[in-house]
Order: sequence, then C-alpha cells, then structure tokens
Amino acid sequence: MNGINNLDGSGVISASALAKAQWLMIPKSGAGGANPEGTKYNISANISYSVDGVNFEISTQDVEILVKPQAESSLTIYTFRCDCNKPFKLAVKVTNEGYGPARTFQ
Repeated sequence: MNGINNLDGSGVISASALAKAQWLMIPKSGAGGANPEGTKYNISANISYSVDGVNFEISTQDVEILVKPQAESSLTIYTFRCDCNKPFKLAVKVTNEGYGPARTFQ
C-alpha cells in the first residue's frame, strides 16, 4: 500500500494525495477445475469510502481471470523398526491428488 495505512475502513488518504493498494489472490483448492486449460472467472471489487462524512460506494468493472488447475500434494509417512543402531527408518510417499502438474517438487 502507498498513501494509505490500512484498508479496514479506518485508513485516511490526505487531501490531493494518491493512494495505491495491491493484493495477491490465491485461488482455493480445486478452483482451477480438472480441465488443463483452466477455469475462467469474472471478478470485480466493491469500494466503500467517505469524504467529509458522506459515504460512497462504487464497483469496478468485471475483469476475466483464468485459474489453472493446481497440484495438491498428499504426504504419507512410514516408519520402520530396524535392528540397526538407529531407532527407526523413515520413508515418505508424495502423491499429487490435484489436476495440475507438480513441477520442481523437492
């Protein structure tokens, strides 16, 4: 944010000043659907503000966004007893349960 200290309704923009706020939207699990091409959504913002005690509300125009399917990793952890000097052995199985590819997994 620039020119405003918060967006919870108590922020103030000085007279003749500009303010800018940006945000990152993270889609919920499954929002990209199963199609590799993704799912299209139309989004907009509702903005409420007041000037000299007078309340205003505006809505932005819809913007189309594309949400691609995401990987959804599931971990299964196995422990094994052994007759060695170590207390146990550990194995981890990772399964992609989502519709998107799991790239650069480490």
